[in-house]
Parts: sequence; C-alpha cells; structure tokens
Amino acid sequence: MNFNGCPINQGRARWRVFNSGREHQKGVVALFVVWVLTVLTLLALSLGRRTALETQLTSHEMGRIKARYYAWAGIAWARELISRRGKDTGERPWVFPARVHQIIGEGDFELRVQDESSRINLNGLSSRNVRVLVALLLAVGLDPPKAQTIAYAVLDWKDKDTRLAHADFGAENPFYENLEMPYRGKNAPLENMEELLLVKGVDAESYAKIKPYVTVYPRTGSLRVNFETAAPLVLKALANAFKDELHGETRHTVERLVAKMVAYRAGEDRQEGTPDDRVIERAALDLTRLQRNLFVRLAPYRLRVPGYFRVHVKGTDRDRNVSCRIKAVIRKRDLRLVAWERM
Repeated sequence: MNFNGCPINQGRARWRVFNSGREHQKGVVALFVVWVLTVLTLLALSLGRRTALETQLTSHEMGRIKARYYAWAGIAWARELISRRGKDTGERPWVFPARVHQIIGEGDFELRVQDESSRINLNGLSSRNVRVLVALLLAVGLDPPKAQTIAYAVLDWKDKDTRLAHADFGAENPFYENLEMPYRGKNAPLENMEELLLVKGVDAESYAKIKPYVTVYPRTGSLRVNFETAAPLVLKALANAFKDELHGETRHTVERLVAKMVAYRAGEDRQEGTPDDRVIERAALDLTRLQRNLFVRLAPYRLRVPGYFRVHVKGTDRDRNVSCRIKAVIRKRDLRLVAWERM
C-alpha cells in the first residue's frame, strides 16, 4: 500500500498509462512538426520554381522587346539605303546588297531589300493586259479555266463598274452575295495581298503559288515591271501574254528572249545583284527578228525607276537568343511605310 491507500502495483500501472500518454502526445507533435516542415519545404521549392520561371519569362519578354527594337532599327537602316540609292552614289536604284548585317550592342539585325516592281501589280491590270495575269497563273501550274477565272475576277474586284469583265469567268456582286457567307465585291483597288483570298477562284493553294510574283503597289497607275529585277517567270508571263501578236513560229521565242535578257543583266560574272549588273538594252541582246518584235511589244510595260521596295528584317537579342521579324513595303518618294507586319 502507498500513502494514498492504493496498492503499489496499481500506482505503477497508472504511472505507466500516464507515461505512455505523454509519449503518444510527443509522437503526434513530432509527426505534426515533420508534416509542417514537409509542407513548408514543398512550398519553398514551389516558390523557388515559380520565381525561376517568372524570371525566365521576364527575361524572355525583355528579349522580345529588345529584338523588336533591333528589327525597327533595321527598318530605319533600310530607309536610309533606299533614300541614297541612285541619288548621290550613281548606283542603279534597284541594286542592293544581297544581305546587310549590323551589330548593335547586345543585338543585331539582318535585312534584305527587294524591288517591288519586280512583281506584277494587280492594281495595274486592265482589259488590255489581264492576259499577263492569266499567263502567270498558267506558269505557276493552274489549269486554264481556273487561271482565267481568277484573272477576270481580280479585274472585276478592283474596277469601279458592276459589269462583268468576262461573261464566263468574271464575278461581280451577285456571285459574292450568293455565297454561304455572303459579302459584296469591292470595286476598288486591292489594299493588301491577303485581300486576294476574297476573290472568286482564289484558294489557299493558288494564293501560295502566285504570292511571290504579284503585288498591290502602287495602288494606282498602269501595269509596269522592272526588267532588271523581275524573276524569269514574270518576264515569261509578260512575253507569253503578247506572243500571239507575232507572225511566225513563236514556240521557242519567249524562252530564248527571256534567257538572253536574264543573262545580259547579270553581267560578266553571271551573278545578279552584284556591281557589274547591266541595264537591258535591245541593241545589246543579239535578238532574232521575232525576238526583237516581241521585245518591242513588251517595252510599254517596262519600268526603269522603281518607286516601292519590300524589306525583310530580322532583329535579334543575342544574349537571350530571341528574334523578331518585320516585313514592310517602303515608298521611295517619301520613305513612308505603306504596309508592314510583324511575323
């Protein structure tokens, strides 16, 4: 018996129960502490990852902003190139370096300048020369009905009247208003290349085929092409459009005439876009009678002084390896950007 009158064994049992209760509480507390530490560790890791991700995103966004400004610096550089070409250097106004690369601090830009009059101007089409576009569409692989449909539909889209340019192939408001998603024909000059996709017959495939060879600048005026910069395909389309006016065998006339023009303009090194490029002159081409007659028929469609240039610029933040591309069309007269897009 103890002093409280309880058996000793019973006291010891109660002490063991009390002791085990305390041990149990300690275990629970320890588990709770471990759980809290685990949660805090996970939160810390998550916060660290989130902070690292936000830092990366911030750095990437900063790179994008800087790359954009490097690209715009390239546009400013291109304007300066265009303004000086053919003015105070005596250089031909359509000849530019194949590639310009300029380093600016932590970034750089690359640019290319192309003569826009090397393309067929859709806004210069008329009933007298619409066959030039037909010939181009045939040259890129479209079948004759589709080529004629697109060509005459483009003519109807841009002219002011509501009369069909061709009874079988043209398209005015009645055609567009009866589509599943109707709209009206424009009856005004095209403002951008993508507008072509609204024209009867033009789908994504045909648009992709002709896009490298056509333009909508300038929006007024007649059809003119720079013989010194036009792609051989464009020159062939122009020649094919008028070969039927010749009397005689014309089967190889177009190909041989264009081959002579391209070879002569490339100069002695046979590389286009180099300092020895030459201006095409009929007397220097050694033409046959038929080739000469065809060249004379092309002369009214020749442009000698380009007025618009297409510029491709890539600006890069080299520290973050982030780039921005801008494509623009610049009018030489006032160096205005008549169109631009970030790609």
